[in-house]
Amino acid sequence: MNHLGFHLRRPTLEDAPAVCELVAICDTEDLGAPDIVLEDVLNMWSSFDLDQNVWVAEDENAALIGYAFLEEDSEEKLFSYGCVRPSARGKGVGTALVAALESRAVALRNESGQTKRLQGMIPSSCPDAAALFEGFGFAPVRYFKRMALHLEVKTSSRRPTGRIHCRIVRERTG
Repeated sequence: MNHLGFHLRRPTLEDAPAVCELVAICDTEDLGAPDIVLEDVLNMWSSFDLDQNVWVAEDENAALIGYAFLEEDSEEKLFSYGCVRPSARGKGVGTALVAALESRAVALRNESGQTKRLQGMIPSSCPDAAALFEGFGFAPVRYFKRMALHLEVKTSSRRPTGRIHCRIVRERTG
């Protein structure tokens, strides 16, 4: 535990439900609704090195208050994502997670001898997160919006008759 009341550790598969809940809480706060289910976490983790590229932040009560991962997207590009429980924001958790991401990215660069580009995904509704990344030297690259179309089920005004009609159609040749 650090002097700020939390510590970073590597997650285990048993942490997946708590990570899913944390991300859902952050999604709701930042985006208005959750965009994750437990199967998503497990699917992502099946391709991640949990001992090297994933972190959770835990408070003095062993509650998860932060989460981050680094994905080796290509030879050059490293993709990162992180979130901090709204009640724990502004207390150094995000700073510790971004420092861990950057440290791992530097280690991967040193191991490979190749240039790396570390990217982070930040909701546009989180200027505090953007400022945090900018403080580490990150610069905006691309802005995007997730757009949706809500398709409601329409009920038919036609009543089913309960009868089925079949017709055989043969294609004419020649």
